[in-house]
Amino acid sequence: MAVGHERKTARRKARPDVGGIEIEAEGVTIRVGRGADVAMIAAIVHALKASR
Repeated sequence: MAVGHERKTARRKARPDVGGIEIEAEGVTIRVGRGADVAMIAAIVHALKASR
């Protein structure tokens, strides 16, 4: 492995989920679709706040 070599992954453009939400924080993107579990969304938000 070469020193200073960074692996870059191609990002594909996701088709927006009608009725979904997208959360971007510190280089991380979380997409939540319709019907997502409310407790799971709350846990994700809590984890993001705790990492500050």
